[in-house]
Amino acid sequence: MISEKKGGAAFAILGLMAASLFFVLMILAIADSSGWVLGEDLIRTLAESDSGVYLNSGIALGGILLAFGSIGMVFNGGRHGKTAEGVLLMISGILFVWVAFFEPENLVHDAAAILVFITFVLAMVTSIYDDFMDNRSMMFGAFTVFLMIVSIGAYFAYDVAMYQMVWIIAAVVWIIARNAKGLMNEPTINKRK
Repeated sequence: MISEKKGGAAFAILGLMAASLFFVLMILAIADSSGWVLGEDLIRTLAESDSGVYLNSGIALGGILLAFGSIGMVFNGGRHGKTAEGVLLMISGILFVWVAFFEPENLVHDAAAILVFITFVLAMVTSIYDDFMDNRSMMFGAFTVFLMIVSIGAYFAYDVAMYQMVWIIAAVVWIIARNAKGLMNEPTINKRK
């Protein structure tokens, strides 16, 4: 019996929109800010500037879309790695919204930013587990490992300001790649005996 399963594409589109919208609004904030210098100034400085409205809007909208887009990973039919990845990305998205709404001087802002980083890295690790399990998707698993190595290497090669940008770009690229993979897998044809 052959059946088509459609439904994950809408969630994948939300994930693509989350990463794209965040990145575009971050670029607008950078372009609008005259005093912010890439690799020298922290993202926090950009968020506190007059151009921070673009960045904070991108953070809030990206977080909301990421949280809703991750629902498709949570209900995937029993794959534990994918479920864990979805839950962690959902938490990451919610915390990302907190980063936008709380002032940078607030302890909740700082705690949320740290927890976004931790949950996001854990989501990447669980995706590696899911991709390598049963040789499911070696290419995407290897891509995730590559992005993590680049990001960890940036920690040792650059100062904090540049390291932040490398992690942000790696995260955006990873979210786009994961959700593009979700679109490529829709619709799936499951054969039952």
